[in-house]
Amino acid sequence: LLYETTVSVEPADAAVGRAPVVGRLLVMRAVIRRVGAGVAHDDSNSSSNGAATTGPLYEVEVNPNHWVVVGMKKGRLAGDSDSVSVRVELLPLCAGHLPLPIVTLHSARGGDNIAPILPDNVFAHSRAQQILVLPREAVPSASCH
Repeated sequence: LLYETTVSVEPADAAVGRAPVVGRLLVMRAVIRRVGAGVAHDDSNSSSNGAATTGPLYEVEVNPNHWVVVGMKKGRLAGDSDSVSVRVELLPLCAGHLPLPIVTLHSARGGDNIAPILPDNVFAHSRAQQILVLPREAVPSASCH
């Protein structure tokens, strides 16, 4: 096990007790943490010309029938950081119990050679979690199927 990820989603306006609603922005926070020994200094920390680069790439993946990602959904872990927190805004497209987005990790070795980090090496704490998104009151909304 090399990394672990945790994802949480809450209303963007941070109103206490306010449930997510279709068409209203939500904030997703993902924490990506290195847990394996020696991960911070793997081959992904140097480029093909020997210059130092940063660590692995991350990507926030969503079901496009359920969510729209507002803003950047890809980035890099800092080569010397053990943990990074990512903030992404989401727009729910339909009501129902929606699966949380998934954070995938990729290693960038030697320029453009990008390979996924195998799921056996990443523990996703929130992989099977869902969030209940309520329909809008005034406008009928589609349910997710």
